Amino acid sequence: MAIEIKSGEELLNEFFEELKVIPDVDKDVIDILYGLYHQDKLSRKNITNALSKSRGETAK
Repeated sequence: MAIEIKSGEELLNEFFEELKVIPDVDKDVIDILYGLYHQDKLSRKNITNALSKSRGETAK
């Protein structure tokens, strides 16, 4: 029986798809993280800026 080893990209794609169906997680946060990931812009600074913007705060 062969064990399938998934690539990092496959694991991340699964993670972000599964994030969408977790109950009680803010949909806006999921959309922001999902969007940044698919734009290849998932960094601490971009996450902070996007979350701050979605809450109407000034990014630091």
